Amino acid sequence: MAMTPKDHGKRNRPYLTVLPLAEDLGLEVDISCDRDDPECVKDGVDNFDGDGNVLICWEHDALTDIIEELGDDDAPEYPEEDRPLSVDAPDEIGK
Repeated sequence: MAMTPKDHGKRNRPYLTVLPLAEDLGLEVDISCDRDDPECVKDGVDNFDGDGNVLICWEHDALTDIIEELGDDDAPEYPEEDRPLSVDAPDEIGK
């Protein structure tokens, strides 16, 4: 999943980040959720019926809200000084 890019090219970095991986795996990137809609992301995770995991690539300012919406009451705050953040969600999150 990646947030919906704007028509004029803004907000496209998450989509462009995961696109090569999706193409290599023969998958489509779900871009149905707006940047500021963590409920939509949760619905996408909850409704996922495929095998494996869901990769969520988003603007860093919204990641904590998404993690909280998925059920983590102790979601990490995104570190402003260090861009990379990876969170391994327990199996029960999003269920």
